[in-house]
Amino acid sequence: MLCRGVNEVAALVEAYRHYSKYATQAIKAANLPKMGKGGKIPDMPINPRHMQQTLQRMGNALPPQLIKQMGGMGGLQQLMKSMESMGK
Repeated sequence: MLCRGVNEVAALVEAYRHYSKYATQAIKAANLPKMGKGGKIPDMPINPRHMQQTLQRMGNALPPQLIKQMGGMGGLQQLMKSMESMGK
């Protein structure tokens, strides 16, 4: 039983490494603002045109399989909106 747990942890670590690389690329491509003090993104108005450009850059940076798993560009947009509302 212990061996099975070790294998699962190793698989999770490998998956984290794999997706963290893509997440870093997507954040750089989207040119998102840096975290401020307290780990919060500074309040700044986001206009729809800028949001669309950001989504396009993130879509180009992420692998197509990952975007498909997220529900396409609409799913990516919902994720960004939910992250924006979490910071408020």
